[in-house]
Amino acid sequence: MQRWDIFCRVVDNFGDAGVAWRLSRQLSAEQGIQVRLLIDDCATLARLDHRIDPQKSEQVVAGVTLCVCGYAPHDPLKQGQLLQQPAAVVIETFGCGLPEEYLLAMAAQQRASLWINLEHLSAEEWVEGCHGLPSPQTRLNLTRYFFFPGFTERTGGLLREGVRPPPGSDPGGGLTPCSTPSSLRVTLFGYEGAPLQEMIHTWANSPIPIYCEVSEGTPLAAAAAVQLECAANASLSVVGNLHMKWVPFCDQVDFDAPLRAANVNFVRGEDSFVRAQWAARPFVWHIYPQAEDAHLIKLNAFLDRYTAGWNTGLSKRYRQLAMAWNGEGDIGVAWTALQNDWTSLQEHAETWSKSLLKQSDLASNLAKFAANLL
Repeated sequence: MQRWDIFCRVVDNFGDAGVAWRLSRQLSAEQGIQVRLLIDDCATLARLDHRIDPQKSEQVVAGVTLCVCGYAPHDPLKQGQLLQQPAAVVIETFGCGLPEEYLLAMAAQQRASLWINLEHLSAEEWVEGCHGLPSPQTRLNLTRYFFFPGFTERTGGLLREGVRPPPGSDPGGGLTPCSTPSSLRVTLFGYEGAPLQEMIHTWANSPIPIYCEVSEGTPLAAAAAVQLECAANASLSVVGNLHMKWVPFCDQVDFDAPLRAANVNFVRGEDSFVRAQWAARPFVWHIYPQAEDAHLIKLNAFLDRYTAGWNTGLSKRYRQLAMAWNGEGDIGVAWTALQNDWTSLQEHAETWSKSLLKQSDLASNLAKFAANLL
């Protein structure tokens, strides 16, 4: 059986680890590939899957060989034979780099490994022209290929399991979304820096009840507890029309159910961002902040694609909400402006999800790409 090595450095916390872990499991389960995931932060990964032991340097979980691998020079995690046997296909996630020992071992082989850099997901038009391009690495006589996830057939596609409930068919473990507009059920997952205080004030003064669930142990969960002046062990706070509930942080495979059960999902990074789209529910994306506001270019590119064909007023209001949640505008004003639009946003979410389902998924596209080059 062919072996693939996937390297991951955890920078965006659950985002990087989540994508690498989901991809690893899917390649193993659906493509019949022997996968070894080499990651520098097993503790973060263990929060996404309770089967993972963060104390073990090597273990097999869900058919994937999971290895802890450090990147710093002379890191003890790099000792032994871990990096001495390169795989036939090497996936470098998000430009994380490969350990020098591993690169040297790749270059020393009679037949070089296929080296693919899995880039960050982007809706920008230029990624179609760069997807699949080779980049010669002359120092070691190796070639590195760029593979871009994306939203069109000319990109690498999106992570999606081969067997999945159709959009809207299973509202999350038997849970039923609150009827709109009599009340709204919301999930909350984002980075530090989100305008949470303003949003809490807006929800508390909402004309309809807002039932918000936030995962324990996340930045927004802690911030919400401070804003609502909750006791350390509180699990529910009711202020005005806001019902804020702190729920246990769940495994990655269990995350889809609450997304499908909600009316609106606030998500972040890449993994939960994509899952929100498969949930076929309205969502607000908190994109990972970058220097010089480069992330806002990516956000606007996605909004352009997502809202294409909408009427001008709805498109403008939804964009204002997305931008305000990312620090560009008044979140309270933006949220209130959409109070009569939730039915339309739900219809658009379902249409968008169904359109993406017509495209091939990321893991399948990666397997085909590798097969054509090996």
